[in-house]
Amino acid sequence: MYRNVDTIFRADGALFKYKEKYRNRMADKICSSCGVRLTGKGNTFFECPQCGKQEIGRCDQCRDQGVHYECKKCGFVGP
Repeated sequence: MYRNVDTIFRADGALFKYKEKYRNRMADKICSSCGVRLTGKGNTFFECPQCGKQEIGRCDQCRDQGVHYECKKCGFVGP
Protein backbone atom coordinates (compact mmCIF):
# COMPACT_ATOMS: atom_id res chain seq x y z
CA MET A 1 0.00 0.00 0.00
CA TYR A 2 2.75 2.46 0.84
CA ARG A 3 4.51 1.66 -2.40
CA ASN A 4 1.51 2.81 -4.48
CA VAL A 5 1.17 6.02 -2.51
CA ASP A 6 4.88 6.75 -3.01
CA THR A 7 4.58 6.09 -6.74
CA ILE A 8 1.62 8.46 -7.03
CA PHE A 9 3.46 11.11 -5.03
CA ARG A 10 6.48 10.87 -7.31
CA ALA A 11 4.26 11.06 -10.38
CA ASP A 12 2.51 14.13 -8.99
CA GLY A 13 5.87 15.71 -8.18
CA ALA A 14 7.04 15.17 -11.75
CA LEU A 15 3.82 16.67 -13.08
CA PHE A 16 4.28 19.66 -10.77
CA LYS A 17 7.81 20.21 -12.07
CA TYR A 18 6.52 19.94 -15.65
CA LYS A 19 3.85 22.57 -14.97
CA GLU A 20 6.37 24.87 -13.28
CA LYS A 21 8.75 24.54 -16.23
CA TYR A 22 6.16 25.70 -18.76
CA ARG A 23 4.22 28.13 -16.55
CA ASN A 24 6.73 30.93 -17.16
CA ARG A 25 6.36 30.58 -20.92
CA MET A 26 2.58 30.83 -20.71
CA ALA A 27 2.67 33.75 -18.29
CA ASP A 28 4.39 35.91 -20.92
CA LYS A 29 1.54 35.47 -23.39
CA ILE A 30 -1.18 38.04 -22.69
CA CYS A 31 -3.65 39.88 -24.88
CA SER A 32 -2.26 43.29 -25.84
CA SER A 33 -5.76 44.78 -25.73
CA CYS A 34 -7.47 43.45 -22.61
CA GLY A 35 -4.58 41.81 -20.73
CA VAL A 36 -6.15 38.36 -20.37
CA ARG A 37 -3.73 35.39 -20.33
CA LEU A 38 -3.75 33.66 -23.70
CA THR A 39 -4.36 29.95 -23.41
CA GLY A 40 -6.41 27.64 -25.59
CA LYS A 41 -7.65 28.11 -29.14
CA GLY A 42 -8.58 31.21 -31.10
CA ASN A 43 -5.64 33.37 -30.03
CA THR A 44 -3.10 34.87 -32.39
CA PHE A 45 0.43 36.24 -32.12
CA PHE A 46 2.25 38.47 -34.57
CA GLU A 47 5.08 41.01 -34.71
CA CYS A 48 4.29 44.72 -34.61
CA PRO A 49 3.48 45.88 -38.17
CA GLN A 50 5.53 49.09 -37.72
CA CYS A 51 8.69 48.17 -35.80
CA GLY A 52 8.67 44.35 -35.91
CA LYS A 53 10.37 44.16 -32.51
CA GLN A 54 7.41 43.50 -30.22
CA GLU A 55 5.24 40.39 -30.25
CA ILE A 56 1.56 41.27 -30.02
CA GLY A 57 -0.95 38.77 -28.72
CA ARG A 58 -4.67 38.96 -29.32
CA CYS A 59 -7.47 36.94 -27.72
CA ASP A 60 -10.36 35.74 -29.86
CA GLN A 61 -12.86 38.15 -28.26
CA CYS A 62 -10.77 41.27 -28.88
CA ARG A 63 -10.12 40.15 -32.45
CA ASP A 64 -13.83 39.59 -33.09
CA GLN A 65 -14.82 42.96 -31.55
CA GLY A 66 -12.02 44.93 -33.24
CA VAL A 67 -10.57 46.25 -29.98
CA HIS A 68 -7.46 48.39 -30.55
CA TYR A 69 -4.01 47.23 -29.45
CA GLU A 70 -0.84 49.23 -28.84
CA CYS A 71 2.80 48.25 -29.34
CA LYS A 72 4.73 48.89 -26.14
CA LYS A 73 8.00 49.57 -28.00
CA CYS A 74 6.99 52.05 -30.72
CA GLY A 75 3.44 53.10 -29.73
CA PHE A 76 1.78 51.85 -32.92
CA VAL A 77 -2.00 51.49 -32.47
CA GLY A 78 -3.87 48.99 -34.60
CA PRO A 79 -7.41 47.71 -34.96
